[in-house]
Amino acid sequence: MDKLVMNYLLSKNVQRADTLFFGPEKGTASIVDDGELEDLVLKVIVATHKFSSVNSDDLKETRLCANRSSLDIWRHVKNFRPQTSLEEVMRTLVPLVRKKLIGTMYCSTIRRRVFKSSRLNSAWATDGMQTLSDGPDEYGLRWSRRWETVGLEEEEDHGAD
Repeated sequence: MDKLVMNYLLSKNVQRADTLFFGPEKGTASIVDDGELEDLVLKVIVATHKFSSVNSDDLKETRLCANRSSLDIWRHVKNFRPQTSLEEVMRTLVPLVRKKLIGTMYCSTIRRRVFKSSRLNSAWATDGMQTLSDGPDEYGLRWSRRWETVGLEEEEDHGAD
């Protein structure tokens, strides 16, 4: 695991890393995992517009329509693919932003990079939104420089053993 990501997960800022479920608003989220990880991540992000995020103790963590962090998205993905790492989800978010299917920014309120479907808000797909938020994020990473390779160095090192 990437050292900066691991340090963040071990820090006092992260209380939970258990699986997140979609809340009961407007029916049940019907996500079918029938494609690539990129497809699943996009489906999760789109579903967050209609559903809140609820943890395994049945407590609502994030309201519907709210932006979601990579940690939130990963925790939802774990419902469908328990072996998927946080870094895999982080790397998957990069092409979705480049294709302008989702947008991202650093949220100073929760001190995390957040994501939202650009289908629901086209302003989130602008290049300006990306450059305004290219400072270090919760992991100490810069969006345009490290997210697409996060965790790959460690995977290559372990593969050489």
